Amino acid sequence: MKKYTNICKEEISLKCALGESPVWDSDSQTLNFVDINSNILFRYKDQKFCKPYYTSNELNAVCLSNFFDNLLLTNKNSISSFNFSSRKFDYIKHNYCETINNRFNESKVDSRGRLWFASMDKNEIRPTGALWSYEHLEKKFVKHFDGFVIGNGIDWNLDDTKMYFTDSVNGIIYTFDYDPDYGILGERKVFAKIDPSLGYPDGLTVDAEGFVWSAIWDGWCIIRFSPDGIIDRLIELDFPRPTSLAFGGKDMNKLFITSARTGLTKKEIKSAPKSGSLFSIETDFLGRQPYKFGARF
Repeated sequence: MKKYTNICKEEISLKCALGESPVWDSDSQTLNFVDINSNILFRYKDQKFCKPYYTSNELNAVCLSNFFDNLLLTNKNSISSFNFSSRKFDYIKHNYCETINNRFNESKVDSRGRLWFASMDKNEIRPTGALWSYEHLEKKFVKHFDGFVIGNGIDWNLDDTKMYFTDSVNGIIYTFDYDPDYGILGERKVFAKIDPSLGYPDGLTVDAEGFVWSAIWDGWCIIRFSPDGIIDRLIELDFPRPTSLAFGGKDMNKLFITSARTGLTKKEIKSAPKSGSLFSIETDFLGRQPYKFGARF
């Protein structure tokens, strides 16, 4: 395992309570992400922030959409669309089957334009979390499995036969056999298990070589796993709570990392004042273009 220390080349200063869900839009060369606790949608372009969007609705994650250059948002227990240019917000669908004390959390779009998202207990105690999908054409939510507290990072391997899913509280990244045409999950296996002394796996992305990157909450690091689940390298950070990560930039070799300061004491924030900012690392690796909701390939 290769270990790197303090290689963050750029800090984009913010004070997000819970920065999350970064997604790169290659068409507009922008990074979109949210501050969950403050219900703010951010857009970062040309090394500066566009005017943020504040909403009274709970805002938990953002994905790209194939419809009119909109973004797809997941809220407490519904999905909606938002256009940054017109600043128009449109409700799409409410999930009435979700547990009342849950909220939606991590989300990602698969190669067929299908939205996948995990839910979690808002109090982070009960194992009421579920993994859901939503397809534009069928306009219905499908629950695939449940029984975890916090569902997190989602992505797929290079040949679209495996889906990765993160169970944060248990420190496990799973793989499922995956049928992209029908959105069906098969056998579940443990891909990697993180020792609690190291932290907890949070957001996740797969690079162009098929290696899996995981942000380690309370671990002061991000980890790159080989396709067989072995730690390839660990990159130490100078903030404790990286939340998620996404490749972007003109050449797709820049790794953006969101972070959080929620739950940290004043003493902890003083020792890690960059907590809550957006960070980027120039890497020797390439990321993949994210898929758009509603697109069919």
